[in-house]
Amino acid sequence: MNSKERVIAALEHSPVDRLPLGFFAVDHDTVSKVLGRETYLRAKAKSQIALWEGLRDEVAQSWRQDAIEFYRKIDLIDIIPVHAMASSVLPPADYEPQKPEQIAEDTWSDSAGRIYRYSSQPEDITCIEDT
Repeated sequence: MNSKERVIAALEHSPVDRLPLGFFAVDHDTVSKVLGRETYLRAKAKSQIALWEGLRDEVAQSWRQDAIEFYRKIDLIDIIPVHAMASSVLPPADYEPQKPEQIAEDTWSDSAGRIYRYSSQPEDITCIEDT
């Protein structure tokens, strides 16, 4: 029984070879360990900084290829939450970022005066001051 058949059978309350397995998302630290290399996949702050640095195509490639490789390697997930695995919405291919100025180790300021700060707990960069 493949994943699609397993999920459909379970939804129809029919017998399955095993319960379908799925989860919401897997963060970059786990994905990196499984792949044996760093990834932008679900690495929110790392992806944001890469986008600011004009590395949009590299981020897009990592999000696509690393997700596919990760799920193939673990080979036990029946329900893959594609929408949850990206770090955020990917800008269009012609995206030209206005890179904010780094004003401290974990803080940036953009041309509009907004202040962004990295927070280690969610491993994300958020706007902390919007003028």
